[in-house]
Amino acid sequence: MKNLLGRLMGRSYDDLKKTTAALQLPLFKGGQNELAVMLYRELMDETAVKWIWDEMSSQEHQFLNWLMEQRGMAAFVDSLPLALESSPAEVDALLANLARLGVVDVEEVSTRGNRVLAAQYRFAYGANLGGGEERRVVSLSNEVARVLKKLGQELLAPPRFDASLSSLFDYYELGQLEQIALAWKLKISQPAYYKEEIADLLLEILSQPERIAAAIGSLPAGPKAIYNLICNKGGRINLTELRKQAGMEESDLRQHLRYLAQRFLALETYFEARRYFFIPKDIMQPHVPIANEPPPIEPIAREPAVTRIVPPYALAWDILTVLNFVQQNSVALTAQDSRLPKRLIKRINEMMLVPSELTDDADDRLDLVLHAALSLDLLRHDAGNLVVTPRTDDWAANLTFAAQQRRLFKLWLDDVHWFEPLVYVGGYWWSGNVTAGRKKVVEKLASLEAGCWYSALSLMRHFEQADPYLFRSKADTLRYIGYRNLGRFQEEWPQREGRVILKIVETGLHWLGLVDVGYDDEGQFVAFRVKPEAHELLATNGDGKLPKTDSMRKMLLLQPNFEVLVFHPESGSLWRLLKFADLTRHDMVSAYTITKESVVRAVENGTSVSEILKFLAEQSQREVPQNVARSIEDWGRSIKRVRLTDATILEVDDPNVLDELAASRKTSTYLLRRLSPTLALVNLPETNAWSRSSALQKLAKTLKTAGYSALALERANGNGRERE
Repeated sequence: MKNLLGRLMGRSYDDLKKTTAALQLPLFKGGQNELAVMLYRELMDETAVKWIWDEMSSQEHQFLNWLMEQRGMAAFVDSLPLALESSPAEVDALLANLARLGVVDVEEVSTRGNRVLAAQYRFAYGANLGGGEERRVVSLSNEVARVLKKLGQELLAPPRFDASLSSLFDYYELGQLEQIALAWKLKISQPAYYKEEIADLLLEILSQPERIAAAIGSLPAGPKAIYNLICNKGGRINLTELRKQAGMEESDLRQHLRYLAQRFLALETYFEARRYFFIPKDIMQPHVPIANEPPPIEPIAREPAVTRIVPPYALAWDILTVLNFVQQNSVALTAQDSRLPKRLIKRINEMMLVPSELTDDADDRLDLVLHAALSLDLLRHDAGNLVVTPRTDDWAANLTFAAQQRRLFKLWLDDVHWFEPLVYVGGYWWSGNVTAGRKKVVEKLASLEAGCWYSALSLMRHFEQADPYLFRSKADTLRYIGYRNLGRFQEEWPQREGRVILKIVETGLHWLGLVDVGYDDEGQFVAFRVKPEAHELLATNGDGKLPKTDSMRKMLLLQPNFEVLVFHPESGSLWRLLKFADLTRHDMVSAYTITKESVVRAVENGTSVSEILKFLAEQSQREVPQNVARSIEDWGRSIKRVRLTDATILEVDDPNVLDELAASRKTSTYLLRRLSPTLALVNLPETNAWSRSSALQKLAKTLKTAGYSALALERANGNGRERE
């Protein structure tokens, strides 16, 4: 026997349209094959078959159940009156109605005795093969029979009114759950999920009252009216009453109910052989599970064996140190990975207020310093070199350390390009939302008592229970690792998410000067505390008011041995000090030394001796020692200055011509300085990349237009080249 689609394809176009009308489907305007495919999909849909079942009489129900028990789910029509105890006319009416509904097929076949001859023999040898005769046969396709059998099981099963969402999912096939997931705009990855994975994703969404309320609120008018009607009936209503109460066309009612079923907002079941529509109880009255209280973040009674404390301005200070080093030195990056060479890393690290713990393959804190400077456009890459940008002086001179710390904190909080130093197994973290995790950790730390030491392990355990999916939602986690690996994810959580949480505290927040960290005797990170002055910054995500600074306070103490002690560091003053002094040590108080080399370097970079002495007089808590002032002046005078300028010279034969050029409005703008009666430095006009003429040729044309015969001598490979 043919399958269902083959049976429908074999029907005439008129018969297909009659079946479409009998099933109360919308008017179809396609061709015969398209209509057959549409009816095939309808008859394969369990809900559609239930509507067909409801249209049948009890006699038709009994006949279909009898037919499914027959061999091959087929029977000779002429034997049915005896088998059904009905008249031939009643049998014909029953079969005609079932065929019109598309459930059974009645056709003429060639038989021999009580056996139906195979179709291929009929095709090859004609209808009558060896005395075969034509008889009418009624048959049921395997596809329709499978749906009807499942319907029969549902009729005998207990009603589903009180079933939980997870229990209701068990009644659905994978493809059906996929359609529901798509209706909720869940992205289904390829290859397809396991059924349990999609059920788990749907359960997470349908367990959120706010998502359910939003979905119900956005329902179209028709489905919303049906939903409210079922809701007003206590969450369940039988089909007969629903039809009466809804007062709408049958086709519209079916369409609205299907819309709700596709979103799992209204389902169907059978109770006492009657068809009911109901709203799942967990959606009607959302079940809010009583979550186990996560373990608290525990304070510790004793201070850790080793503590590390950095001042709040440490990161900003070290950024200035790096900027000053790059400004005063040529910094070429490695060709392979555009990183600093190891020799420069070592030199810079020795200058930093909080140096990195350098290893063969890691300089984590210096990486953060460079990353922050590049992200803030204070540094940039230029033809394989690292150079400062024009924004550097504005950053250093016009922002206090407190303002810089705030900007660095906000940058770190939202920076998707910076990852806490950690080995991310198999690229696992590259698709996670680390910034969202940072914000949740910051929010939790802001709720703790400032100045109190807390156990780092208890912080990790708290998040493991309270918010294990802080870096990636459960749905995204399942999409990434698959449902079968969820157990392994939970087992490895302390080594993955847990480690990242601890690194957020131990590195980022500590390097920003917001928390202090503690270690045991074996060097393991075990404790942390939020600094009192950092609490407001954490609580507002960096949006609070800046603390007031004392602009009159002098930050330096200049001693006769040329040593400068930094007592009250501030960005603008430190930036100017770095120009002419070299670091001696970082200790309780940082010390810099003024040397002849450092003064010469400052002068060569544009800082005058008078500016150095004026700064020291303004910022030193004591008067500048006379020996220091005299030495700086002597070192400045000892510098033999030579200026090199790439210049263009204009030469005339007659000094009167140069006088005319200087007096003319058109040409005087090009004269920079007169060197002799017949020689002058000229300022060349601007040109762009698309200009056909060089700047020298453009000036020559301007002079020619003004009435002068200009001969341009361009330099090429060291030789003069004349151009009229």
